[in-house]
Amino acid sequence: MLQRLERRLIALAIGLHFFFILSVVTHLHHWMSTIAALGPITAATDYYSEVTFNNRDFGFFAPDVTSDWTIQMTLTDLSGHKRPYHFYLPNREMQVKMYSMLGHFAETEETMDLFARSWAVKAMNENLDVTQVDLEIMQNYIPTMNEYRNGRRIDPRLVYRTTFDLR
Repeated sequence: MLQRLERRLIALAIGLHFFFILSVVTHLHHWMSTIAALGPITAATDYYSEVTFNNRDFGFFAPDVTSDWTIQMTLTDLSGHKRPYHFYLPNREMQVKMYSMLGHFAETEETMDLFARSWAVKAMNENLDVTQVDLEIMQNYIPTMNEYRNGRRIDPRLVYRTTFDLR
């Protein structure tokens, strides 16, 4: 009896996993997010995506084509207090634009510097009390199948770090 229940739970977990992946890859997730009644499913998919990184559209399936990048910005005000800064991305279109922009970030040293400067200026313009912006760009490393079998998982690696100081 216990083994039968265990098998069913495993089958359910596998089914949910494939549903979440397919809903992102086929863009069903975007359609579901437009229907209020499907809000709990969309929320579950978003949460699962954050944990498993399956929300990268095709980035997981073609990491050399669409690398996963993450921006981490920390603002420091006049009194030395630090706080994180996140770009306001109110809709999917803006999220795709940001994702595309990050894809061009590391093309050359010059583009990395130009992107970093413009992001820091945007943060400073929106937060007039800020005297310093620390910027880190991380790229998710996706292990090879052999590395995965040996226990390695997706991990972020520092690609770029800089500080803009107004003092």
